[in-house]
Amino acid sequence: MTNMHMDWLFILLILLLITPIFCEEFVSEMNITIHTQIYGGRYSAICKIIISIIIAIFLSIINSTIEYVFFFNKYGLENGNFPLQSLKFFSNSNKEINIICTYLGIVLLKILGTIYLTILILFLSVLARRYAFVLLISTSTLLLPYSIFNLQSTKYRIPVSPLGFLLSTGYYMGDKYQLDPLTREKIMIT
Repeated sequence: MTNMHMDWLFILLILLLITPIFCEEFVSEMNITIHTQIYGGRYSAICKIIISIIIAIFLSIINSTIEYVFFFNKYGLENGNFPLQSLKFFSNSNKEINIICTYLGIVLLKILGTIYLTILILFLSVLARRYAFVLLISTSTLLLPYSIFNLQSTKYRIPVSPLGFLLSTGYYMGDKYQLDPLTREKIMIT
């Protein structure tokens, strides 16, 4: 829970499963045939979007469950009722919740980030109609803010990227400050 890392294999899985949903129609030119069917136009697109979101939610829940089971077996999570501030990483947090509720909140934010990424991929695949371009843009919306910004709190304030939701630990972390010796002002460091 205290690691602020991206699960790149999970992101890669989402990219590889969601991108072909609309791109495959345009590559094989099946979109013309699909639009001539009775339920081929709007109904087919809505069904594909709903199925994509369900797949994203399902994969996110499976990923979080595997992570929880691993840490339960490795560390034992008997002290989940302790306050969030009992963990050193969250010592500056102003949220008055326990560790288990924090974990569930992080999981819900990751699910929201996965849904946001899925909708972004679907939107780009309808606009661009090319695998490579969709993968490039989708990955760029995650990689550029992740690598460019040194200040951790900036990663959570970018509205066009699902990065903040996928790194959801920072929403519970709280701000950390350092005192500037010359001006005696507090400077945010994370």
